[in-house]
Amino acid sequence: MRNWFLTIFAIMGMSVSTYVMMYYMPTYCIQYLHLPSKMSMLAGVVSSVISLVMCPVYGAWSDRMGRRKPLTVIGRVALIVLLYPAFWVMTHFPSLSVVLAALIVLMLCYTMRWTPRPPLH
Repeated sequence: MRNWFLTIFAIMGMSVSTYVMMYYMPTYCIQYLHLPSKMSMLAGVVSSVISLVMCPVYGAWSDRMGRRKPLTVIGRVALIVLLYPAFWVMTHFPSLSVVLAALIVLMLCYTMRWTPRPPLH
């Protein structure tokens, strides 16, 4: 039963962070930060590009270390710790440059915790 709960919470954590970082961020920028929609859509593109670029980097780093767990744990903890302050900064200083800076930091943590996991097949 304990493993079942841990699995459910792990999947929820992965899903929620994916949707917030990649899909909800443009909506948040438009509705709450009142940024123009064209600029807000840039947030989704930037998050995808960062993930695309950093996946091989973190994968190679994980292979060089020989262990996957440290990067996964560091990425998850950093994402949990930085998520609220990042949204606080974006809310209090609503500009595209602040949003992109916060998103870059969050996506670096997100990709770090996501990349070195073992294949699911």
